[in-house]
Amino acid sequence: MINSKNSPSINSKLKAMYSKKLTKEDLEDLMKQQNLKEAIYLLKSKVYNLENLPIDAKRLQIEKQLDTMIISDISKMSKYIHGKNKKIWDLYLKKYELKIIKIVWNNIIGIESNELEQKEENILVWINEVFKNLKNIDKIKTKDEVISVIKEDDVKDILINNIDIFERENKLDKLYFEELLEVLKGNNKQLYNIIQEEIDLINIVWTYRMAQYKNLNYKTFIINNYKYISDILLEKIQEVDSINELQEILKDTHYKNIIKDDIEKDIKRYLYKKYIRIFNSNILDFSIVIAYFRLLEFKKENIITILEGIRYGLSTPEIEKRMIY
Repeated sequence: MINSKNSPSINSKLKAMYSKKLTKEDLEDLMKQQNLKEAIYLLKSKVYNLENLPIDAKRLQIEKQLDTMIISDISKMSKYIHGKNKKIWDLYLKKYELKIIKIVWNNIIGIESNELEQKEENILVWINEVFKNLKNIDKIKTKDEVISVIKEDDVKDILINNIDIFERENKLDKLYFEELLEVLKGNNKQLYNIIQEEIDLINIVWTYRMAQYKNLNYKTFIINNYKYISDILLEKIQEVDSINELQEILKDTHYKNIIKDDIEKDIKRYLYKKYIRIFNSNILDFSIVIAYFRLLEFKKENIITILEGIRYGLSTPEIEKRMIY
């Protein structure tokens, strides 16, 4: 349970908070706007705390404002979370912390050069409210300084290894999911199961992407915790050359009919349906909290998809194809 005394009220609070977010109909109205300014004006009229969003905002500025809203909800929920759920919560939030570390590290080694100033602003909104342990990391100029700020030895070991960006970020992502699964095991069956499925799907897409580069072996990069897949399945995926071949391999598995034409989006749509089902249920355990924040992430991605689609002149049907719901 979230807290035996507070669970029903938290459930109701989350449902009330979610009802104030943009609906599917709101998103459909948004994607019908003729230009970016009209779209942002409409967005600001529907979401009261986006008053600081410029009407000609660039993508990173939009992300910052949407992150500020997520952070506000994180702060509201954090005070209700205790005991074993606090361990789950802290590990769930770790993905945002790792994202900050990735950006800072890539900046130091000269990879994060585009729109760096705005990326640093986006980092600050998280550091100031959620990850105060990373205070001033945005001002750090050397690898050693980054290492000195990070407390976890496993994260330090990954960073100091002389590996390329793909392998480094892959290892950090693996670490996150492995630690999250470990804390969920025996503590929250519902979340454990859905994270296992997410890991299955990540392994499938990682292996498929690596099939484009025959010198990479999936065994080096996958997360070694399966639910409905196997090494044999991944070995087959490593040999495919097209989405059609991938669909053929998956047709007799638990994940049949998920992958259509946009692998990453198709997987997110599958997970969206899982989380919305949890959120709309009457369960009173911690899974509803995580479901709420995953749904916020999907809403954030949908808003950005619409605004960027309008910015680049995509038609409403073209934008619609990229939505997650």
